[in-house]
Amino acid sequence: MKRIMTGSIAIGDAKREGRQPSHDGEYLSVYYVPGGRDYIVESNAGVAWTSEGEDDALGECAMNEGEAVVRELEEQIAEARAITTVAHGELARTMGAEARSAAIAWGWATEEDFDGDHIIPPYRGWTITYTQAELDLFGEGDTESIDTRASAHRYRELLEEALEAEFPGAKVEVRLAENTTGPLRAVSVAAPEDGIEEEPEVEATVSQIAERVWGDHNWYVDRLYGLTEFAEAAGLDVRKLSVYRGRGQLPRPQQELASGPVWTWHQVQEYIASRRSPEIVVISEVLGQDPDAKPFVVAYHERDGMTAHASHSFGTLEEAKASVPERFVLGKPGLDADADVLFVGRVAKRGNTPSGPRPGDSAYDRDFAQATAVLLGALREGGYEVETPVTGSVIIGGIEVTSDKFDALAMQWARREFEEIDDLVEHIQQMEAKKAERAEADRIEAARDEEEDA
Repeated sequence: MKRIMTGSIAIGDAKREGRQPSHDGEYLSVYYVPGGRDYIVESNAGVAWTSEGEDDALGECAMNEGEAVVRELEEQIAEARAITTVAHGELARTMGAEARSAAIAWGWATEEDFDGDHIIPPYRGWTITYTQAELDLFGEGDTESIDTRASAHRYRELLEEALEAEFPGAKVEVRLAENTTGPLRAVSVAAPEDGIEEEPEVEATVSQIAERVWGDHNWYVDRLYGLTEFAEAAGLDVRKLSVYRGRGQLPRPQQELASGPVWTWHQVQEYIASRRSPEIVVISEVLGQDPDAKPFVVAYHERDGMTAHASHSFGTLEEAKASVPERFVLGKPGLDADADVLFVGRVAKRGNTPSGPRPGDSAYDRDFAQATAVLLGALREGGYEVETPVTGSVIIGGIEVTSDKFDALAMQWARREFEEIDDLVEHIQQMEAKKAERAEADRIEAARDEEEDA
């Protein structure tokens, strides 16, 4: 028996309304064998026409119907021809009596291939087994990003579905060998006596389908991270990560389970990458050099690094700025949200390494004032209660920080010495705790001295 496929052509109200047919009076069934041009079109009244009878059908329609009906039939014939070009369409499961007779006459099937209107699956009685090493499914690095066990299970499901569709009626089993090293891909086919000659062709097709399903990679299942696993991967305390989530600073979870939110491996990695320190550019003017030397130095650093990994000298500040790639923005980290240039200022020469701006320079003073304003804004945005009394000190969450100390913290924040505002506040709290410990120790020491004097 040949593989008989089917497709449908919408007619009547379904065609006019552009919707799916709702009953057998709104579509024509087209039967065909892949690779050929012959087809049978069946309505609920029987065979409407076949590929061999197209001209007869059109002639009869022209004699009895108007031009509109003839044009509609021409469109249906064109649609039937197009359906026969689909190699992997839907397998036909039933055929009416007239269509069965035509299929038998054309050698598509025999009487034994039908059980009433039903087509007996062509591979009934076949057993197809495909075995593959589970570890062979995954490439290098895949095990980090995907759930290998769930992915293997999904691969087995998809491959079995594909094989069952290709070999209707066959008993299909896909086996994934665990803890097996080296490539392992084996096909086993057991056919009834009348199908033995077809076994090699079936084996080759099974291998091709397995390769196609594997290559699609739509069976990959991402590894999922709960809040605890997310925090561990990001190197953060789980409580801090919960705070970040409450502020909307984490990616949207892939799912919300009863046990809590979960994220995919890719979401976690993107978040970790977003926290990494990007490269920065330092543009500085070095004073006290040879008059012929180019004073403006453009140095490229890692955000957390102190040593430049590349530097170039220019005669003017404009030339120095023009040399910076477009991905960098002239500004100051912490002072400009998109800044990638640490500073542009006059610096004193210290060997071959430019130093930072000197206190007293007007540019430095402006940056200093702006840094304190930025830190105040960051604290308030982070949800901390901040007061600025006339004394010049700053009260953060009930802790008073002297003006000098706050100024120092502002510059540390500008230099990105704290990754998050919470880290800076925690630093303040630790300083306050140490201050209280010292005060208590001093009090105890003073009390002891008084007792000794008495």
